[in-house]
Amino acid sequence: MKSIDKTEIEVKTPSLHEGLSFSDVEERKKAGLTNDTERSASKSFLSIFLSNLFNFFNIILLSIAAVYFGYSIWLDNIGHHDIVLEYIGFTKYFFLVALLFNTVIATVQECRSKATINKLKLVAESGVEVVRDAKEISIKSGSIVRDDIVILKAGQQCPADIIIEDGQLDVDESMLTGESDMIFKKKGDMVLAGSSIIVGSARGRAVAVGRSTYSANLTEKVRKLSNHKSQLMKDIGHIIRVNAVGLVIAVSVVIITTIAKVGMHGGDEGYWGGAGMRLSSPAAWARIIVTAGSFAVGVIPSGLVLLTSLTLAVSIVKLGKKSTLIQSLYSLESLSRVDTICLDKTGTLTDGTMEVIDCFGYEDKDECINYIRDLLGSMDDFNQTATALKNAYGINEGITGVTKIPFSSVTKCSGIEYPDGRTLLLGAYEYLVKEKADLELPKESASKGNRVLALTLDGKLLCFFALLDNLRPSCDEILSYFYKSGVDVKIISGDNVITVQKIARDAGVSNANKAISLEGVPLEKIKDLADEYSIFARVSPEQKQALVEALQSIGHKVAMTGDGVNDILALRKADASITFAKATDAAKSCADVILMDNDFTHLKDVVSEGRRVIHNVERNSSLFLMKSFFVFILSFILIGFPRGHFWYQTESLYGTELVTLGLGGLLLSFENNDTPISPNFKLRVYQKGFISSILMVLAVVVPVSLAQIIPDTTFDESLALASTCIMTTISSIVVLAAGCYPFNKFRTFAVVAVSLGFVILVFLLPSTAIGAKQLNATWFVGKDGNPAPFLNEFLTPWKSPIVQKTFTNYVVYLIIVAFFAIIAPIYFFLCFFLEQRFNKRLAAMVEDKNSKFLSFLNDDE
Repeated sequence: MKSIDKTEIEVKTPSLHEGLSFSDVEERKKAGLTNDTERSASKSFLSIFLSNLFNFFNIILLSIAAVYFGYSIWLDNIGHHDIVLEYIGFTKYFFLVALLFNTVIATVQECRSKATINKLKLVAESGVEVVRDAKEISIKSGSIVRDDIVILKAGQQCPADIIIEDGQLDVDESMLTGESDMIFKKKGDMVLAGSSIIVGSARGRAVAVGRSTYSANLTEKVRKLSNHKSQLMKDIGHIIRVNAVGLVIAVSVVIITTIAKVGMHGGDEGYWGGAGMRLSSPAAWARIIVTAGSFAVGVIPSGLVLLTSLTLAVSIVKLGKKSTLIQSLYSLESLSRVDTICLDKTGTLTDGTMEVIDCFGYEDKDECINYIRDLLGSMDDFNQTATALKNAYGINEGITGVTKIPFSSVTKCSGIEYPDGRTLLLGAYEYLVKEKADLELPKESASKGNRVLALTLDGKLLCFFALLDNLRPSCDEILSYFYKSGVDVKIISGDNVITVQKIARDAGVSNANKAISLEGVPLEKIKDLADEYSIFARVSPEQKQALVEALQSIGHKVAMTGDGVNDILALRKADASITFAKATDAAKSCADVILMDNDFTHLKDVVSEGRRVIHNVERNSSLFLMKSFFVFILSFILIGFPRGHFWYQTESLYGTELVTLGLGGLLLSFENNDTPISPNFKLRVYQKGFISSILMVLAVVVPVSLAQIIPDTTFDESLALASTCIMTTISSIVVLAAGCYPFNKFRTFAVVAVSLGFVILVFLLPSTAIGAKQLNATWFVGKDGNPAPFLNEFLTPWKSPIVQKTFTNYVVYLIIVAFFAIIAPIYFFLCFFLEQRFNKRLAAMVEDKNSKFLSFLNDDE
């Protein structure tokens, strides 16, 4: 079907009560004049896979594999297939198996996460009311077409650029302009897409929709306003940059020194422990290339970013199954770091529903009820207060001729003006009642936890209404969890201080006696009160924001809960923001976490999951850095040995990478850990990684040094390689075990599983797991009529020549026993004693704002 050009569609001004006809709507849909801002081409499975495959370190690894493969082809073409078999076997490419495995897992998890979050967002998406063919219908905001008559109400975000045709509004355009002041809009004024409607109701015509409005950029703008860059990913990014520099240095050192040694000692067979090497030999270049590649692969913490993103994504999907929508990876992390949470009373401590329990202080009750029915009959929409009053007293239908007075957070009241000029107001009794004698009864009722409203006519008190907010049954449980987890709780409410204090005390809030009303308190004075009090009443939207900023200014990480338009300023400013599915569109648009079933207790799950992720990522980061530091330091230490860097090959670390980092890191990433997050993530992981790497360096230096002084008949090169391979793997397991101290059942299981994993690896690939020997095609198919070693070694390691040779040589036993009798205890000393001294030095550096070392580590903060 031929599409209609947008310019061909005539602009219409339909009746406010008739709206567009359905034929008009279809015509505009065909012309693309809809409010749908979704991109036409969503991210495909292939693009997700490619983005996970071609990250920074994966590109380096793939480049190394390409060099190996290209050089192998060249050697085959010049008739040196024997060199390929000897130096570039298929185990040189094993790092690609882990790379592909990690990429597939990340891709599958990203697709699952995206699908789960999209489903939750679909549930969370609110509708908007429009008038079509003389009927008011509810549609998704993306289905609005140009010229639609849209009904706007308090609590919504304006979905398109709309000219008001009837009614009046107070709107917050801070999403667009950065200015948080409410702006009054009347007939003829434009309400821009993305504006939050604070007060009032209106009908207007959509004059710009979709890509023509701010609504196309609304999601991104909300993200920029509410989402800060992930501190965890900033720290990981810093580690990646440091490793990238280390990669360049290590590989440069290896290439330069190996070329120099071959050039200077190429003909000295004694120097090389066998046949000499010359730069003119393809075999020498094969050894140089695979050795440089081995160091490059060793320095790269290729699984670190994947593990971080994966564990966060798994947690988000896990929480999604508990009806908790996490808007981004950052959101989970940010909430886990908070040490102060600000809770809105209504809808958070209470479930948002109210009931009228009393009407008192009246002279004529029937007259009071008739007036409240008038007020309710004039309303277009009902909040929880109005609903409770309606359920108790009903409404007077067909109220006409009155002028509505919308609710204001300044006056704390709303009402109507009758045609004869009389003004009927309903609101907070402290604002409407002038006589002190009339305040005793409402104060007594408020002290019982009731919300007390006054009804006045031309300033004369008619009566009071006492409404009860229903307390959530789960309050005591979740508040106890926060306090035990080191999170302070602040209650912020626009209600009366006596009422809020009573409800807070019943809910289990500590220090409920430290309560204050912020009525009339200037914004600049709030900073002096923020840390001293636990309960803040009569708080305006601007004061809520000021409270969050004040707590942040004294070093707190602040979370804010809220569900109304009066909360959005504070929600945007907070380090983490939480709202409910029943919340207004404005609140949901800027919240990090949406509790889809409105169950406040899920916050415990969110904080717990976030802390689990960060603690486990920290531990695994230390393991990855251990390997990176080890290889980097080794690139310098091996310069002093005759055969130098040729002592180390890719296969030397397969046990560590597959068993300790792979299996151990995966298992430990599932451990629960609710302890508060400590600062200085990078400093701790660098310190632990460096200390651990020293143990692994010694595991190589000791046998390599002995190989230089012990005759080859007793301890040859193959035994030295076997010793280094065994000890580096066991050293990494020792490091893992030290990181699991103090032990519990889960950590004990992880250490045992990793140890058994190494044993299984020895059974599957004994020549590589113990001898650091590269494997090639002849290992599977045999050579020159000889049986394949695979048949002899697979699952029978005792038949492997390298295993037999290794474990019948007393020198190997002496090295292993001496190493773990002398050096391993030294390592534990470094871990548990020097770490404490390091932490003291760290504290001193944190206090020293001019510390260059601290500035280097925090260059991105």
